[in-house]
Amino acid sequence: MRKFPKVQNDPTRAISLNEAFWRTGCFMFPDEWEGIEASYYDKSVTESADLIAEKDRLERTLRRLSDQGLNLVTMGTSEMSEDAKQVHQETLENVQDAIRKARAERDRFGETFDCRLIDAKRYERRVAVEEKLTTGLLNGELKLVSLNSSSAMIDDKSLCLNPDFELSFAFSWVKFPDRDGGLRCAVGFDRDEFDIWAAPFELPLIPKREDSIQQRTVDWLRCYQLELAKTTKVSTRGDVKEAHSVAFSGEGRSHFDCAWTLFTLEKAKAPGRKKSADTKTS
Repeated sequence: MRKFPKVQNDPTRAISLNEAFWRTGCFMFPDEWEGIEASYYDKSVTESADLIAEKDRLERTLRRLSDQGLNLVTMGTSEMSEDAKQVHQETLENVQDAIRKARAERDRFGETFDCRLIDAKRYERRVAVEEKLTTGLLNGELKLVSLNSSSAMIDDKSLCLNPDFELSFAFSWVKFPDRDGGLRCAVGFDRDEFDIWAAPFELPLIPKREDSIQQRTVDWLRCYQLELAKTTKVSTRGDVKEAHSVAFSGEGRSHFDCAWTLFTLEKAKAPGRKKSADTKTS
């Protein structure tokens, strides 16, 4: 268990869950995304004895899987053989996948007091985006940070394994299990980590946006640098210009020099200690 990193409401260091949800939807469904999917459900249901019984069954299934997942997460593997570790990891991944599916099935019912917006297609996109972000969280590619002064304790790996833990992308908060106080906390993702995680998905879409050529080029340069940071490769200015020409199909060549100047000025004004650039000019 540990504390959330604090960001003191600094928008340059954190991205809200809702903004992260919106950006992820944009690159997953570029032609269909509306940005309102976070609040939609699959279909309208009414409370009945059969419905309550079904919800209870799903709750029991989710709790059983969650207990199994928590046991696997806390199980020591240091003395296991390599084959046993591989089996353990595969079993954990299967259980985590089953938990995500069980939670999605349970959440179709919503709450009795829930004023739900109903649209099957929007709900389908919502589930897909939530699963991608949740997978990034489970894999350690994304980390949650507090957007307020909460000192609640939490273990990231257990987020999606506890059936009493709620994560709302629509409202950018988490609700802790009752055993941890049941408090709600405004959270988001570390912005730098999210930008690096999203860069390879967003990079191909930038040339197709309707912004000005110059703005698209600056955004493309930003994403290109983030993608390059994952490797040990060092690119010259000429390499970047050639990659830009390929990505934009030759469009906007005359804007590249101006956009490059704006991009380098933007990096120079960025707060914090300056690091050696991955991209060098020649």
